[in-house]
Amino acid sequence: MTARFWLLPLLALSLVAAPRPKTARGVVVRSSLCPATGTCRVILTWTRPSNYTAATDTAHTLWIRSPAETLKQGTPPSTADTLLVPRPADGLTSNGTVRLCYTRKGWTGQACNAPLAWAVTAPVGPVDTATTVKVTGIIVKPDSFRVVATVAGVSVSAKNQQQMCAFPAFASGHVGFRRTTEGTSPVCDSLYRALPASVRALSAAEQAVADTVCVHWSATGGTISTEPCSGVPG
Repeated sequence: MTARFWLLPLLALSLVAAPRPKTARGVVVRSSLCPATGTCRVILTWTRPSNYTAATDTAHTLWIRSPAETLKQGTPPSTADTLLVPRPADGLTSNGTVRLCYTRKGWTGQACNAPLAWAVTAPVGPVDTATTVKVTGIIVKPDSFRVVATVAGVSVSAKNQQQMCAFPAFASGHVGFRRTTEGTSPVCDSLYRALPASVRALSAAEQAVADTVCVHWSATGGTISTEPCSGVPG
């Protein structure tokens, strides 16, 4: 009696997982100028990862406005994403970060680029001071004071000197403070900040006018020195 042995080929199945997704290349943030009204625009552009596959890979963007406010999350189909940011007040800036990640079917993780910073600044538009706002008066602070000379006919000593401050007033009820390149008087700065915040809430046009106001002082029966009116911030 003979035995026959059949050798059956063993089929080895090799299961190879899809490779991990890679990060995008050439990621760039581009900000456009803010319009006079409406919204500002920030654009994120990039090149797809070298192992990108349309059937399995998806881009994800996350836009954050500082300090930690989510403005937008998206899955852009192309290689660009646009964020519309509410226009900040004149001269102010909105800023934050944006992160770009790729996910792939079969993988639970994602490949992310380092967060990139973005910022938009609303420029201060040209101010026609001849037609927009005008100074309606000058407020002097302090409005009254008393100095005492210890000896008649002798000049008042330094300790009895008084700093006078002049603030331009507008028809809106706002009161301004001229900014100068050489800095402002600490005394006048303190007196101005003592005014209600609503009174100090100048528009950009009013501040531009306040920066041009220079008061020349004169005295009767005494002496007074005037600080030079030189320069305003650029």
